[in-house]
Amino acid sequence: MNAMNHNKVWVCSDISSRLAAEMAVELGISPIVAEILLRRGIDQPDVMERFLSPSLAHLPDPSLLKGMDKAVQRLMRACQRREKILVYGDYDVDGISSTVILVQFFRQLGMKVFYHIPSRIQEGYGLNSEIISRYAREGVSVLITVDCGISNLDEVKHAAGFHMDTIITDHHEPPAELPNAYAIINPKQDGCRYPEKNLAGVGVAFNLLVACRREMRSAGMLPGEINLKRYLDMVALGTVADVVPLTGVNRVLVKYGLEEIASAHRPGLEALLSISRVERQNGITARDIAFKLAPRLNAAGRMDSVHDAMELLLTDDAAVADEQAYRLQQLNQQRRKVEEVIFEEVNNCLALDRQHGGKHVTVLASADWHEGVIGIVASKIAERYFQPTMLVSINEEGIGKASGRSIPGIHLLDMISKCSNYLNRFGGHQMAVGFSINHDNLEAFRDSLDRLVAEQLQNLELQQELSLDGRLQLGSLSFQLLEEIARLAPFGFGNPEPVFAAEGLEVKRASIVGRNHLRLEIRDQSASASAIGFNMGEQKISAGDLVSLAFVPQVNIWNGNRSIQLNLKDIRRRQAD
Repeated sequence: MNAMNHNKVWVCSDISSRLAAEMAVELGISPIVAEILLRRGIDQPDVMERFLSPSLAHLPDPSLLKGMDKAVQRLMRACQRREKILVYGDYDVDGISSTVILVQFFRQLGMKVFYHIPSRIQEGYGLNSEIISRYAREGVSVLITVDCGISNLDEVKHAAGFHMDTIITDHHEPPAELPNAYAIINPKQDGCRYPEKNLAGVGVAFNLLVACRREMRSAGMLPGEINLKRYLDMVALGTVADVVPLTGVNRVLVKYGLEEIASAHRPGLEALLSISRVERQNGITARDIAFKLAPRLNAAGRMDSVHDAMELLLTDDAAVADEQAYRLQQLNQQRRKVEEVIFEEVNNCLALDRQHGGKHVTVLASADWHEGVIGIVASKIAERYFQPTMLVSINEEGIGKASGRSIPGIHLLDMISKCSNYLNRFGGHQMAVGFSINHDNLEAFRDSLDRLVAEQLQNLELQQELSLDGRLQLGSLSFQLLEEIARLAPFGFGNPEPVFAAEGLEVKRASIVGRNHLRLEIRDQSASASAIGFNMGEQKISAGDLVSLAFVPQVNIWNGNRSIQLNLKDIRRRQAD
């Protein structure tokens, strides 16, 4: 397979224009917005209304989560007895934000609470028996996991040996055999009646706090009112960063969480917003989290330890927050430099010999690659070459830690599980995996995986698709329409920004700006518009060309002036007659 940057298939599903018009009148919205909703499978007026006006009142009862009531009763007893609690998290933003809200909640209750987030390099993912032993000596009697724990059978048994009760809150796929924990809260476990199965880890943790507060308030145990709405800034952070679908419950939580971030009541987030140079004229968006806030918080776990990120988000001291934000900024700049070096090395290697890492997969290894960033690079290489990619960081003992990313149609976890005889450990899901492998097994693993993927590809017609939400004339674009489209936010995985197509456009002006970005001035019979195609400078577009564009319409603010700009997703070109 070659790099696939172009030749996407544009897909626009058929809908009833009459139904769209009827829904538009009934709900008081634009027919264009009604068409978007219909194309996304939202076709009932009451469901449309809920989507357009999401409310915290729509959230399901946390008690629907299996194990919730038992967990709440145990935590109430711990509160009454003033027991010591350990919150055990994960080193990504989901794990960090989950840890923050639990620590914050129990501190507000006046309880003695510890937290531990493992080092990515030294400890790895999940519970660690040595750490559990250490906190057992501190007198901890309740262990709460967040964003981890569902696969830690031995470690939970180890905790029980110290008479420590473990409450697991997790959102990862449960294994066939579950740990013998005091309570397990995971929407994906068998028998769980909670309707939203795709919560992030922080979403599960937040539900635990909602249920705890309700029962503690009823029992008269709260020292004062605890406003959990203020915690939604962390819930939005972890939910967006963990790339769970922004639909249903997740969309509601993120919508209100973004408002909490914008209110700037947490000094750490205010400092992070400032150093990340987040533009706030139109409010905080999920994109701001994904591309500005989350990378800086993740840099702590990728390059160092998460101490800086935790201190940033828990502090009430603005000076401390500024100091920690600066530290994270430095770590993120370091992460980007390391990532760029690895990307260039991998890309140059594939440019010289496209099949160096495999014919149908890319599996490459080096002792010089930082294991904290190889997942990011693997994702970029997989996207660039449209091929499953695994990058392996080899340590001094000859053990490789790998991160892999897939493409649509290839279930990567299924693939590597069939080669598991070469692996020490592995896990993941359809689109992303991680594993440990001895360096001596790499070549045999690559060959075996390459054959499996080749067999899978024989039954697939791999083609990059671009889903369209409608076709427009330029004259249909207005600030009012964009304000209506904004009601469909927050946008992200599972709820992307609407993409439209405009056809038969004449290019009035074309130029390359910045680092290989394409700027166009175009027109049709109804109006003119400006467009920007990021990293599309290689497109040979000239004044006078006739083009069709796929784009996201956005508000552009420059020197205080507002205009509508088309953010290009694809271009189809033909010469004028």
